Amino acid sequence: VNNQARMCREYVDFRFKGQVESFESYSDEGLSGANTDRPGLKRLLADVEDGLIDALIVYQIDRLSRDVKDFANIYDKLAKRGVMFISLKESIDTDTPIGKAMIFITATFAQMERETVAARVVDNMTGLARRGFWPIGTVPTGYTRQHITVDGKRHSTLAVDPAGSAYIKSIYDTFLDREMTVQGMETYFRKNDIRTLNGCFFSQASIYRILTTPFYCEATQDVYDYWESLGCRMDAGSPREKWDGTHGVMVYGRRGKGEDGTHPLKDKSEWIVCLGLHKGFIPASRWLAAQERFKHNTFDKTMKYDIPLLKGVLRC
Repeated sequence: VNNQARMCREYVDFRFKGQVESFESYSDEGLSGANTDRPGLKRLLADVEDGLIDALIVYQIDRLSRDVKDFANIYDKLAKRGVMFISLKESIDTDTPIGKAMIFITATFAQMERETVAARVVDNMTGLARRGFWPIGTVPTGYTRQHITVDGKRHSTLAVDPAGSAYIKSIYDTFLDREMTVQGMETYFRKNDIRTLNGCFFSQASIYRILTTPFYCEATQDVYDYWESLGCRMDAGSPREKWDGTHGVMVYGRRGKGEDGTHPLKDKSEWIVCLGLHKGFIPASRWLAAQERFKHNTFDKTMKYDIPLLKGVLRC
């Protein structure tokens, strides 16, 4: 970042020698250009709106934004305020006609590069998951991350944490043996001051997530049949005869990426299920029993009676 700022300052001294009253630097070190919710960018746009900037100089267009739509919105704000835009690496100067023509072409290629890199990362993570490794992300409670070397390369897998796994087992026992609902468990845990390992109170969402996490389950043939019945894609590298209970379950490709930055669940037909290198510590029969309970613990929103004629109109 310091080197890029230095190059921008040197360009200013060369291009606008004797014309600059002040020089302000904006940076968001460590934050992706794909994200517009950055403090440095917000400060820059605020100064643009206040008419404090005559020219904006960036080392490279993707330092400003890596999304064509976002870049177009930012550039439109610059243009409306008469702010000159200059990118050093692409040699783009919007003070010239050719510079204005090239700017969006360059932004398009920046977005394409970002999407290509993202696709490669996803493919790599998918490949690791298919081989049973733990690809990336937060390790589920009850496990610790374990590094192993395979074919000369360092990978990650899950190792059972005795204390954490016993804690997770107790939650399954509460749900199954006491025949509680998730809502009832939340109330019960609060009344008895039973908290997460981080010291927080359980929410219904966190309880449900634990009771449906596939990684805990022993991978038996009954579990294979369960995932297949849901319409999931069963990985060819993990045929049914290999599901002998000595491994855990790996399910990947469950979530996509929404336009608003969220990660919604995909349709189950897009989920890919295979054997993990880790060991499951919840017996298959117990895990399947929990999933079966959820089939019956549903809330029916269908009205018992027809809507009355004056519903919402008549007041007492």
